Amino acid sequence: MPNAPEAEQAINGSLLGFGGDKVFDAISSDLSTDMFFDIRNAILYEAIQSLPYKQ
Repeated sequence: MPNAPEAEQAINGSLLGFGGDKVFDAISSDLSTDMFFDIRNAILYEAIQSLPYKQ
């Protein structure tokens, strides 16, 4: 299975940055935790998914 840890980190970083809620809205329907190769990045993405934000 191909993997790109830097890309996974970039995704999570963009979600944690200012305006991350807009990024999340744009990618959440196309991305799931099982798509991450590095379990640490998957866990972080799952935690980001559970964060509350105002729409």
